[in-house]
Amino acid sequence: MKKRLLLAPLLLILTLTLVSAAYTCSDGSELSTASKEISENNRASVNGLGIAVIKAEESAVLNKIEADLLIGAEKVMLTNETRSEIVDIAGTEYNISLVNVTDTTAKIKIDGSTDEIVIGELDVLKGLEVLVVEAEKGSLGEISAEIIVGTDEVSLSNTEKPAEIITFDEKQYLLEISSASDIKAIIAVSKCKTGNITLISEEVEEKEENATEEENLTETNITEEPETAGEEETEKPFYKETWFLIPAVIIIIIFLFAVYIKIKHSYTAE
Repeated sequence: MKKRLLLAPLLLILTLTLVSAAYTCSDGSELSTASKEISENNRASVNGLGIAVIKAEESAVLNKIEADLLIGAEKVMLTNETRSEIVDIAGTEYNISLVNVTDTTAKIKIDGSTDEIVIGELDVLKGLEVLVVEAEKGSLGEISAEIIVGTDEVSLSNTEKPAEIITFDEKQYLLEISSASDIKAIIAVSKCKTGNITLISEEVEEKEENATEEENLTETNITEEPETAGEEETEKPFYKETWFLIPAVIIIIIFLFAVYIKIKHSYTAE
C-alpha cells in the first residue's frame, strides 16, 4: 500500500510532463520541426523532405481544413526538345520523358513504361505518383509539360487526421497540417536526430502498465512473505521434534542397567 501511494504522485508528474507535447523521439534525441506554406500544384522542401500540395481546401462552415500531399516530391519540366530528364527520388534514379500531349492529357514515359495521364489528376506510373500540372502543344509541333512526381500520397485534415508519421528513404517524418485555404496549406514536418518518432500517449500507457505490473509484483511478494515464514516454522530441526523421547531412552537405560546388576549379583551369590 505504501509503495502504491508513493507511485501515484510520480505517475501524475510523469503524465503532466509527457502530455505537454504530442510526439517525442524514442531514444530521447531532439525532435526538430519546420513548417512552410505551399501553394497547390507546387513543391517545397520542408525539414529536408520534398512535399507537394496536390489539393488544399478550407470550409468555414464545417470549421475544417484539409490538404492532399505528395511525399518525396520533385517538379519536372518536360519538352520534346530534350530527350529525357533524370530525377533522383530516395536514392533511385528515374528516366522521365514526354511523348505527346493533347488538350486534356499528357503521355509520360518513365523508365520505358508509358501512360496517358489526365491533366490535373494523379496517376501511378512505374511505382511513382505522377501529377500533370499543365501541358501545352504549340503551333509548330513543340510540346511541353510540367509534372510533379513522388512516392506516396498523404491526406491530412484537422477533423480526421491532423498528423501522420511516414517513412521516406529509411527516415521517419511527422507531417502535420497547421492551416489551409482553397489554394494553399501550411505543412509542418518534424524528424528525430536519431531514433524513431513516438506518440507520447502510447509511452504513457506503457509506463503506467509497467508501473502497475511492478505494484502487482510487490503486492504478491508481500502476500507470500507470511507463507514463507509459516513454512520456516513448520520445518523445525530434527532435535526439536524428538526431544520428548530423551527421558524415555534414559529410563530404558536405567532399567537395563538395574537388570544387569541384579543378574550379576545372582551369579556372584552362586
